[in-house]
Amino acid sequence: MLAEEKLKKAIKSCQYALENLEQGNKRLAVGDMDYAEDFIKTAQVLIINEIIEVEGKL
Repeated sequence: MLAEEKLKKAIKSCQYALENLEQGNKRLAVGDMDYAEDFIKTAQVLIINEIIEVEGKL
């Protein structure tokens, strides 16, 4: 499922963000969190579309 892949990427990006914060790389951490946010939003839209396909409504 594509949504699951996006969520896994979001988790990985969050892990990178945490590592960067621990190393004092705040700018890189913010960038990683931005990627995570995009992956989460994409996964959310994909799941909502699947719900609509199956149930006909949200």
